[in-house]
Amino acid sequence: MLFYLSPFTLKRAIIYQMKNVWDYDIKANWKPKTDAEWQWFLVRKINHDDYTGLKKEIILKYLPKIAKELDPGKRAMFEHYLKYENPQL
Repeated sequence: MLFYLSPFTLKRAIIYQMKNVWDYDIKANWKPKTDAEWQWFLVRKINHDDYTGLKKEIILKYLPKIAKELDPGKRAMFEHYLKYENPQL
C-alpha cells in the first residue's frame, strides 16, 4: 500500500522535527563578535523562543536591522517592550 504525502504535509513534518534544532552546532561559550554574527544570533534566539542571556541594549541596537527577519508576533512584542522601557523611541 502506498501513501501519498503532499508537499505541504512533508514540509510541515520536517519543520516539526527541526523545531528546536539550530542551524549549526556552536560551543556553549561562543559569543558573537561582528555585526553579522550578532544579527544571525539574535534572529535565531528570538525566533526559537530562547530569550536567555539577551540584553536590552543589544536588542535595542540590532532590532531595526533584523526586524524583517523576525516572526511578526515576536517583532511586535519586542517593539512594544522597547517603547515601554524607552518612551523616547
